[in-house]
Amino acid sequence: ALANEERVACGAGLTRRQREVMGLVAEGLSTPEISKRLGISERTVNAHVEACLRRLHVSTRAEAVSRLAARTW
Repeated sequence: ALANEERVACGAGLTRRQREVMGLVAEGLSTPEISKRLGISERTVNAHVEACLRRLHVSTRAEAVSRLAARTW
């Protein structure tokens, strides 16, 4: 069974990796920190974040985290 947070993110149409990145964004990690934690480039982190912002129709990381937490998209 999916955890509640995963169901919310799945409902927004985010991929597993996008959910993972946004979870770390929600924890307050920076792009370099996320990059190191996941073993991916900073450019890839930014690509995942930008894809999430587009999917959620928001312009900032804070708005995306808020929208996912509030389940409003």
